[in-house]
Amino acid sequence: WSADVPTTETGIMDLELRAGDEIARASVRIERPSSNRILYFQGALDWSYRFLADILKRDPTFVLTPVFNFPNPNAALPSGALRRMPEIPKELDGFDIVVLANAAASQFTNAQQMALSTWVRNGGVVVFFTPDDDSTQGFSGS
Repeated sequence: WSADVPTTETGIMDLELRAGDEIARASVRIERPSSNRILYFQGALDWSYRFLADILKRDPTFVLTPVFNFPNPNAALPSGALRRMPEIPKELDGFDIVVLANAAASQFTNAQQMALSTWVRNGGVVVFFTPDDDSTQGFSGS
């Protein structure tokens, strides 16, 4: 048997279950997730961003910042979106995870690839959503 116990507080929560004359007690530690700021680069237009954004909207601790590779550079961006990938590691410090979805190395400048490499070497996390192994080969050695 399980039950959800909603809370907005972190720390120790004491729980007590009464069933007739029986009492069971437990203490549970409630913590916030440490990684919740995601930079999402959409290399090719598909539905992956929309699906992920819809899922993450269920938990307000997640902040999803998109970067779209629109064919038209003058296209209107959604609210909160970045026009380009960061080119210096310090610009990535505001994120816990970078997701590269359907991205090809040719979509990034040398400065952007170096910024990602340095950021990862300093503890950042990059996740690839890729349709095949060939699309990630250009990132090798960067």
